[in-house]
Amino acid sequence: LKLTLDESNKIKQKIQNIVEEKQAEIKNTINKKILIGMSINDVNNAIGKPEIKDVIEKGGRVYELWTYNYHPNLKRIYFENNLVTKVE
Repeated sequence: LKLTLDESNKIKQKIQNIVEEKQAEIKNTINKKILIGMSINDVNNAIGKPEIKDVIEKGGRVYELWTYNYHPNLKRIYFENNLVTKVE
């Protein structure tokens, strides 16, 4: 099955629209909450640097754990490969 050039362009445009929507969502919420998939820079820009940074090795994977004691709704953020994977 081969796509026509027109079909391919429509699919590319849909993908681009989805990417732009997600980027806008992150930009609009960056100062409100931390989202899974945000980069370390996004988190730094949103809420600043943590009080404590730890590196955790578990199950053959390496995580970076940031701890905030001063943030009212947020205590810990886990990163893997510089992206948020878990928020507590």
